[in-house]
Amino acid sequence: RVVGLAAEKLAAKKAKPAATQALLCLSEACGPSWVLAQLQAVAPSHKNPRVFGESLAAATAILAAFSTPALSASAAVSFAIPAFDSRDASVREAAHKLVVALCAAVGPALLQSPLLADVREVTRKQLAADAAKLSGAPAPPAASRFFKHSASCGGGGAPDGGGGGGGHGGGGAAVDELIPRVDLLRDKVKADTIAKL
Repeated sequence: RVVGLAAEKLAAKKAKPAATQALLCLSEACGPSWVLAQLQAVAPSHKNPRVFGESLAAATAILAAFSTPALSASAAVSFAIPAFDSRDASVREAAHKLVVALCAAVGPALLQSPLLADVREVTRKQLAADAAKLSGAPAPPAASRFFKHSASCGGGGAPDGGGGGGGHGGGGAAVDELIPRVDLLRDKVKADTIAKL
């Protein structure tokens, strides 16, 4: 209920900074992935499309503050995908910025994720072009905020206890979550050979 109220206030110009701050504080207390899930339940179906767009912008701010291990990359992508089909240009732009910010955090492998398979080709090309611009850019700064109840001592984890870390190096767990691992040698190496190892 609190997240829904904050999401509505994001659309009001004067209340937006306070609403964003409230969502960041809730992310510290309850976990950024939980806050994102609550936003995803409320924002896309709201009658005012600006609420959806500003919720996506708030998700980008949460990503910048907490980084990817704390904020589930797959949850952020699934929040952004419906926005690419929105009639409102500001909503599409906010979704684009969120996915590009995720690319900066986890690397360009994000664009190969099966989660983005339903995105239109034009949108995919725009995302790839913006992600290519990030190749020479420095890695995003480390997390500045942390989930207070994480299992790790330094905080920064999600409710499941994932630790902090930012940039392309810290996105390993996020990439594992987005791209399924395939055992390439399963058909090539016999079971008895593996047993002998």
